[in-house]
Amino acid sequence: MKTLLVYYSNNKDVQGLCESCANGDVDVLRLNERYHRSHLWDLTVGTYRAVSGRGSRMKDININLAEYDSLIISTPVRLMNPHSIINEFLHRTSLSGLEVSALLVHSGNIVGGAADILRKRIVLAGGSCRGVVSITTKELREREYDVLSLAGYKLKAAAGA
Repeated sequence: MKTLLVYYSNNKDVQGLCESCANGDVDVLRLNERYHRSHLWDLTVGTYRAVSGRGSRMKDININLAEYDSLIISTPVRLMNPHSIINEFLHRTSLSGLEVSALLVHSGNIVGGAADILRKRIVLAGGSCRGVVSITTKELREREYDVLSLAGYKLKAAAGA
């Protein structure tokens, strides 16, 4: 079973967490915006695009999703929504036949319905949403996690509840 981890982050903690997962069974793909954007652009226009469900222009990716059985998406939260670059990935990509898990990383403020929004967007892209895990950046720093065990542990716990 081969898994693809797709993520976007400007946070070095999250980037390190995702990149450390690369091994024989897991490939890691970092999404990048096509144009260099300032932090102010990301907080204003980028947030507006995230809230409206629109994407940001991203660099072309050459990946064959048919090679993978499952997909993990990791994204920061922007005003209770997944990041705009993740929206663009979901708009461009057919997730048909893939089991998808997601990790939302936030600052600890109210996350709201970000998990529900991401679930809906995954389903609209054709994927089967296994579950969405939410974690704060502070919790990431305090404990040593990797995305695979974090998603697996939290999702099993949620299913048993």
